[in-house]
Amino acid sequence: GGEKPVWGMDELKEKLGWADSDESFAQIFKDPDKYPPQEILAKVAEFNHQLFDNTTTPAHTAIARLVAKKIGALVFTENVDLKHEAEGSRLGVVHTGTDPETFQKIKLRTSKAKILVTAGLSHDDRAIIQHLKSQNPDLKIVAFVLSKDSIPKYLDENDTIVIGDVQETLPRVASMLVS
Repeated sequence: GGEKPVWGMDELKEKLGWADSDESFAQIFKDPDKYPPQEILAKVAEFNHQLFDNTTTPAHTAIARLVAKKIGALVFTENVDLKHEAEGSRLGVVHTGTDPETFQKIKLRTSKAKILVTAGLSHDDRAIIQHLKSQNPDLKIVAFVLSKDSIPKYLDENDTIVIGDVQETLPRVASMLVS
């Protein structure tokens, strides 16, 4: 989130008018009367702008500072924007759904990690966190969540939960860690 949040795939489909459609993308593009190409292109351009707009939020800035100052710091998030990178973070984004070598890359980057920061990560859908904890029992997770209702199940009694708006909590905690 932030002052300019990025749509998720469901919002993108809704903006394109495809939310309730059972049609495939190929079928949709074959019906220019129902789905005018110029309107589709405008919405896709807006989505693209959200991803690459370098307007960052306090949380994006905090992630960039944390990664810059704490070598080996790891951050997992469900965000798909690149705003922390626009702020100067050297984080290499790893997309777990598209890269067949992702699991190996994550294992290499995390084998000696002491802290894993998760920001808005609702679940461990690829079992990466479960694997990391089994290989590195000293790994502690600091999970930033919006409310008690959004506490993820991948946490255990050794982990820390920070509840609140990540735009406020993450910058505060990051400033303590980098000072």
